[in-house]
Amino acid sequence: MAALHFTDSGSYGEGAVRGGKLLVVAAAILLAWLSPRVSLCQSLPDIPLVYDFGVGARAMGMGQAHVAVCDDVSATFYNPAALAHVRRIELSAGFSHLNDNWQTEFYGTRTASEVGSTKLSSLALAYPFPTYRGSLVFGVAYNRSKNLDSDYMREGFNPYHWRDDLGDYAEGFETETVYERGGMSHWTVAMGADVSAEVSVGGSISFLSGSSERTYEYDATWTDGVTNVEEYYYQLDDADITGWTASVGTVARIGNAGRVGLTVNFPQYLTLDGSQYLEEYDPVGDLVYIDDILFEDEITLPLSFSAGASAAPVAGLILALDARYTDWKQIDYYGPIRLDNEYAYKATTSIRLGAEFTIPNSPLRVRAGYFTDPVAFRFIEDYSEPGGVWDATIDQNGRFFTFGAGLLVEDAFTVDAAWVHGGYEKSLPRRSDIDYSEERTSDRMFVTASFRF
Repeated sequence: MAALHFTDSGSYGEGAVRGGKLLVVAAAILLAWLSPRVSLCQSLPDIPLVYDFGVGARAMGMGQAHVAVCDDVSATFYNPAALAHVRRIELSAGFSHLNDNWQTEFYGTRTASEVGSTKLSSLALAYPFPTYRGSLVFGVAYNRSKNLDSDYMREGFNPYHWRDDLGDYAEGFETETVYERGGMSHWTVAMGADVSAEVSVGGSISFLSGSSERTYEYDATWTDGVTNVEEYYYQLDDADITGWTASVGTVARIGNAGRVGLTVNFPQYLTLDGSQYLEEYDPVGDLVYIDDILFEDEITLPLSFSAGASAAPVAGLILALDARYTDWKQIDYYGPIRLDNEYAYKATTSIRLGAEFTIPNSPLRVRAGYFTDPVAFRFIEDYSEPGGVWDATIDQNGRFFTFGAGLLVEDAFTVDAAWVHGGYEKSLPRRSDIDYSEERTSDRMFVTASFRF
């Protein structure tokens, strides 16, 4: 899923100038969703590329619990060792549709924004080579692994906002919008092979490419009863993303009843090449600030471990469980990852559950699943604002429910479909001076068609 954007009921533009070039460059990284001079919580970068969108209709229908299940070309993404289970040449293509809804409530004013997008999500080929024993399978694949499309809006009358230039609290109406388009894809070459009758191993290397265009706009009018202050801030970030990563995996058969698997996804080394344009207008200070820069920067997303198990307790039924661990404190990029000697990011574990049932005497398979997508960072309390310490509560685990079905036609052509629904919530203390909450929900549809020669 795309990352949460946590808003600031304070002034965005006001902090951009005082933050100086360090903040400008950090924001120019583009993928860091910074909240400059956040009056409600410490500024934290939220990199949307930490959230996978999902690949393959069968895997998504089973809650992404696929490390020990996959026996098709989606193994290039989930566990390259499982390519060894592909027995025939397989060609696969898939599409995805995102419907993302963001609702905010700011001092009683509710605002909703929605975005929808349909993309080619996967295109892959698996080719088994003839062997005297065991299996040797090569695969090439395109997988759109991350989606950055989102629309966000917050507006309302703020009765209690601190203004340094007024030296007092002020009130006024403010509007904040964030629009982003883009994503990132894996171009993968993978191999899986049997090393014994029960154990398969595999590896892959992926070249990463993508883009992101993000527009931020903030507009407000403040008054302390004597002086009126108009404020406007605009920022446009546009970047191309390139990079590479690799993975290794293994899967072992446990009799005829099940499998266990392990995938190690190595760090993703990303390069961002883009531009940033920003302008700020504050007539009280007679200040107009405009900047237009080019930048090239690097981000390293940390390695992760995915372990899974599957079982077939009765004929036609497959149950699967995966766990994915990532220590996000190992993110490396130019920006305030570490604040006040405390890490903004944290380690997370995503739990994934899935089931698939083949209806007897029928070419139809039905699926259901559940997975969590933990927020990759935590809030650090901010002691800088007059009047107290501000903090926020976050639904740390995004929760998603999945349903799917697959149809096999003449033992050669398969069509799979999946629906994923879930989201996050975040709120700030509901006191006399703060009243804000936001909720993000998404619906994703996946359709994959595969032909086996």
